[in-house]
Amino acid sequence: MSKVIPEIEAEMTFNHLPYGIRFFMFLNRIKFRLFFLGSLALLFNYWGNLLGIATSKVERVFKKYKKRWIYKYNRAAMTYPTALDTLYEPTKLSRQSTDKLSQLFLQIDREMEHGFSRQLVADCLMKMDLMDEKKEQTEFLDNSGHSYIRSKKLNSMSLREFLEVLDDKFMNVAAKDDPLKEFECVDRFLAVVKEEKETFLERCLMDIREAEMSPYEHKQR
Repeated sequence: MSKVIPEIEAEMTFNHLPYGIRFFMFLNRIKFRLFFLGSLALLFNYWGNLLGIATSKVERVFKKYKKRWIYKYNRAAMTYPTALDTLYEPTKLSRQSTDKLSQLFLQIDREMEHGFSRQLVADCLMKMDLMDEKKEQTEFLDNSGHSYIRSKKLNSMSLREFLEVLDDKFMNVAAKDDPLKEFECVDRFLAVVKEEKETFLERCLMDIREAEMSPYEHKQR
């Protein structure tokens, strides 16, 4: 009982003290705990920043060498296909013919509303008797990857597709027996394109409208 009474008196004295004094007494009692927790937080922040700086440098180095490796061994994975088309070289066409056809493609692609359309290439090749009007033309248009006839006929080809088709038609068909016919085919193709492009859009749109007509509209014609 003699031990309990001093504890009760001390507690009563503490409880009657002002709130501010009691708060500072509480902080004084746990000051070592606060110091430990503050030190731990500062060290965590410091080492966390150092670790973040180190890992970010490692990540930048890894990404740099990763991009370099991909660009060297798999360039198509990080480059637009149209950018790689400029590096394409036909297997059989000469440099002179390739340059002429590339310049023609760029010129028509800028002049025409829809670019160098597949149907325009097909029309020119059919006029030169290098493409069948039904089977080959249908297969050629289907290779565009589009579903609608309007897109198949009007959408532009890529430069690579353009050169691949002409490389095959000129060298494996027209100039198969006489390689010198290559230059004659190229010159004639240039002339045919300039002639066909004037009325191409009007003719092509008429064919598209007819193909897009419903059976009822065909009967009403």
